[in-house]
Amino acid sequence: MTFHPFAAIRSTISRPRWVMSALAAALLGHSGPALAAPVQMPGTQELALKSQQGAQYRIWISEPSGPVPYTGGYRVLYVLDGNAFFGTFHDAKRLQDDFADTLIVAVGYPTDKPHDFDRRAYDLTPPAPGAKPAQGGQDELLDSWKRP
Repeated sequence: MTFHPFAAIRSTISRPRWVMSALAAALLGHSGPALAAPVQMPGTQELALKSQQGAQYRIWISEPSGPVPYTGGYRVLYVLDGNAFFGTFHDAKRLQDDFADTLIVAVGYPTDKPHDFDRRAYDLTPPAPGAKPAQGGQDELLDSWKRP
């Protein structure tokens, strides 16, 4: 009989899920659901922001590295849909020396989903009476960012 490297995988996949769960629990040394801690990326910060109207936002910051540029300040890249894209922008910046002096500021929402379509539809559009989902909050969002 010859050994086939994928035979063990096929037989494992075909087993009932409870067997796989028990095996995983035994290997990990515990039973019950795993509790995940938030992932922390080096060189980043996360802040909570509340608009004047009470809307909640999540702000992610990718800190620049190295000395302050001769211009006296860092370049800033603003990213919308921060829930979906912040990690990608942060990692891309870390891989490219030309962007080490760039500060990335990403704006998102207090959710674990990549997009909050209803909030996004409101925050990033001009007024459109009667539109579903509600639209027209672009000025409120910009005013919140400009306040001292």
